[in-house]
Amino acid sequence: MSYRNKIENIIQFTAQYAVSGLCFLHPHLGEQCHNAGVETININLLGPGFDPKLTNITNELKLSADALRNKFKENLAVESVSVAAIRFAFIEFSFLDDQFPATCHIETVTTTGEKIEFKLNLSAKSDSELN
Repeated sequence: MSYRNKIENIIQFTAQYAVSGLCFLHPHLGEQCHNAGVETININLLGPGFDPKLTNITNELKLSADALRNKFKENLAVESVSVAAIRFAFIEFSFLDDQFPATCHIETVTTTGEKIEFKLNLSAKSDSELN
């Protein structure tokens, strides 16, 4: 399997995991975003951080975001892709009127500058209606 295909598989799996009940990220993230008036948020998959920065992060949210980051890194290792080969990776969630995300988008850029992304639309709306 090509290097690009490996990364595509990793980010597709990570996106699906991130919106599943196994991750426990939701509804915690959606509740925090709703309370802060944030409709779209990014989580760094290689290190700590939310963008925009959230205040009063609950322990449940911190633990579930850390678990998501660890799962992403574990999947890199399973596919024999070094974390050092990824310049940056983030996952973006957008929320409509719910604590569960309408979209989930992952973007990675390798150290060679190759951009690889994957998007899930979880709402009943079309992509053009969401943008």
